[in-house]
Order: sequence, then C-alpha cells, then structure tokens
Amino acid sequence: MKWYQKTWAAWFLLILFWPVGVYLTCKYHPTGRKFLAGFFALMIIGVALSDKPNNKGSTSSSTSSVIQSTKNESIEVKSEPAKPLVHETPKIESPAPEPVKTFGITPYEFADRFNQCSQELNSSLGIYIDDFTFESGPVNDVARYKFNDYTESVITIDKNTDRIKNFVMLTSPSNPDALINSLITYALAMTAINPDLDNDQRGNIFKNLDLVYSSPSAYTNLKRTAVNGNSRYMATLSNGVFMFGIEPK
Repeated sequence: MKWYQKTWAAWFLLILFWPVGVYLTCKYHPTGRKFLAGFFALMIIGVALSDKPNNKGSTSSSTSSVIQSTKNESIEVKSEPAKPLVHETPKIESPAPEPVKTFGITPYEFADRFNQCSQELNSSLGIYIDDFTFESGPVNDVARYKFNDYTESVITIDKNTDRIKNFVMLTSPSNPDALINSLITYALAMTAINPDLDNDQRGNIFKNLDLVYSSPSAYTNLKRTAVNGNSRYMATLSNGVFMFGIEPK
C-alpha cells in the first residue's frame, strides 16, 4: 500500500490541502467517505438555516422601508394642502367728486360789501343789510334777509365751507318806485358778489336780461340769462313775482 492510500495521509491532507484529502478519502476509505458526506450535509443544512432568518430580516426591512416611505409621502402631501381658488374682484376707483362751486365769500362778507356799495351810491333809499335769518339744511344752509315788504333775498350756503353758492332775490313790486328799488338792490348784490364789475358791465347784464322797463306792467313774460366772467345772472317773472339770481358758472 502506497503512503497516500493510508488513513493518516488522508487526514493529514484534509487538514493541509482539503481538496486532495477529500479525494483520497472518498477513493480509498469508505468509512471516511460516509463521514465526509454527513459532514458536508450538515454544513449545507446549517448554511441554509442561517440564510433563512437573514432573508426574513431583509424582507421585513424592505417592507418597513416601503411603509416608512409611504408614510413620508403621505405626510408631505398633507403638509402642502391645496389652496382654494380666490377670485379677486378688480378695484374700481370711484371718480373724485367735483369741487363745489361758490363765490368764495361768506354771507357776512357779502353783507359788508353790499352795505359799502350802498354807501358809495349815496342812495336815499336806505338799502342796507342788518342781519340774516339762518336756516340749517342737510347739505346746504340758507340765509334770508327781508329788505322791505316786497323784496327778500335768499342765499344758499355750502355747509362745508360756509361760502355762498348762489344768491336769489324775490320781489313783487306793485308800482314803478318799488320796481326801481328792486333793480337797485339787484345791482348792489351784483357788485357785492363781483366787485370788479363796472357800470358798463352792469348795464350790459341788465340789457341782456331785458330789465329795461321801469313799470311792472311792462313785463308780461320774462325768462332770461346772461353770463359775465365766472357768474351767471338770471331774471324770471311768474305770477307777478320777479326772481333775480346769481350763481357761479
């Protein structure tokens, strides 16, 4: 028997270089062949059993990762809720209100100018303004003054500025003297509101208003307007009552 066929040589080669040891054991030693078969079977079973929990662990780990990823995605979706659509209505700017037109003077300033004009006229008619009777309104106030039994002035006042918005004089003369008195009062009011008017301009305004007759009976129908500078002048006759008006243009 050669040396490599002996039992000690097979075991020695199993330790030193196991492939040769396995070959010699399987070829020359039947008992050792069975031992090796059992040994390798146990190794295979052991490896198989050791891989199984690892696979389970990897499977559960991957499953946990998927669940965690799904949770994260759901959290991300919740963190950004859909914004409701808001339809913004365009702002329409309302136009600025037009400034109120006035003569730029208060009733008392008008009265001072009127009385000064009457003194300069040196009229013996005694046409003066003493004091007004005021009436309050929601938008405009009114100042009234009664010159005599047939002539009364009504002044509309802007409530915000206390400035005169228009001047109206109502008169119902029954004779030529009363009519002349009323026309003189109207001329004084013209000059008090517009001090720059001269005699020619006042005369042209009276002509344009057709106020050229000295008798009340000479007027049967009167409805005229005239414009001079920044003022509009009016004269109407209705049921024997003359109305003279001045307003800003």
